[in-house]
Amino acid sequence: MANVEFSTLKQRAQRRADMVNSSFVSDDEIKDYVNSSIAELYDFLVKSYEDYFVATKEYTAPLASGGAALPTSSDSGGAFYKALGVDYNSGGITSTLKAYSFSERNVYNTPYAVIDRLAEPMYKVEGSKIKLIPNNSQSGTITLFYVPLAPEYPNADLSGNQVEFIIPGFIEYVVVATAIRMLMKEESDVSALERERQQLASRIIRAISPRDASGSFAIRDVRKGRFRDDFILRY
Repeated sequence: MANVEFSTLKQRAQRRADMVNSSFVSDDEIKDYVNSSIAELYDFLVKSYEDYFVATKEYTAPLASGGAALPTSSDSGGAFYKALGVDYNSGGITSTLKAYSFSERNVYNTPYAVIDRLAEPMYKVEGSKIKLIPNNSQSGTITLFYVPLAPEYPNADLSGNQVEFIIPGFIEYVVVATAIRMLMKEESDVSALERERQQLASRIIRAISPRDASGSFAIRDVRKGRFRDDFILRY
């Protein structure tokens, strides 16, 4: 990992766009281009499903009937982008919750539901909320594991303004993508840089998965049921 200052990326992008000492593109515009380019790189990493970015937020169960707010920028982990999973701890037992589909929203709200067994809650990310069913689930703690939004440089003129890059070697993609945006404003030819951007994107996509080459994570246990006593570990 490496913390990179905005001034470093700005200078490198200006060199690639042949705009050193040029004021045609303002620092604020370059900052916007850099942030947009970081978001592109970030999506490559997120879509690899290799857990490059993981944050958590805890909730107290049961949640309100309307659900609880997803993490925002004021949370320590950052604002919510995508869910990775949800843990449920109740009575000293931690289990992994399944997500329910919209068509399953009333699966527990029926007189035919099995009521003599302790049901595992299920969760759903809906709009700006995380919801649980059943609404009266047993008290406990819910831990949401999620991918936060891509980091951004907040200002172009802030001394020491830094963003952490988890793989420093991929910074060149941000530099080239930013230079392309700068040249597009100038209405200059970007074909050479665009080819380089495509090559860098292909290289990144090939390199980011698998992150851990020690074994396969493709097979998982799908036999666990909806109830807490459906899972029996045998040796």
